[in-house]
Amino acid sequence: MYRSVILPGARRLTYLVALTLGACGGGGAPSTAALTCTPLQVAHPVPGPLTITTRSCPAATQGQSYAGCTLSAIGGTPPYVFSVSSSLSYPSLPEGLRLDACSGQVSAQTVGGQGYYAPKIIVTDATGAQASQPIAFEIAGNNAFLAGI
Repeated sequence: MYRSVILPGARRLTYLVALTLGACGGGGAPSTAALTCTPLQVAHPVPGPLTITTRSCPAATQGQSYAGCTLSAIGGTPPYVFSVSSSLSYPSLPEGLRLDACSGQVSAQTVGGQGYYAPKIIVTDATGAQASQPIAFEIAGNNAFLAGI
């Protein structure tokens, strides 16, 4: 599968997403298989240190789908791989949200939980360099079910 990302300054990064079958981790199980995001073409790469440029994502509503937010990074050596820190100092992504490691796309079929979350997102470039940034997510409650109680 091919993906394209438009970087700041109208720079386009196109890459091939290669995911081994074992990385699918059915049933929400964590994956330990290798994930590779292979660049096909980089037009005018941005020099400098690896940096996550996203600071927050659009708000979501509990119990509804979330079309998304695309995390972005600049600098370093593409391709980039995005992940969520497992540090106990930071929360995980809000319940139901999933992060596509190659594209940086965060989406959900159904958002659970509610409140303010700021998970620590990590981006790793092709050389192994890393940058991290807490990304804010606000999830509004959907308490319509209370009317039936």
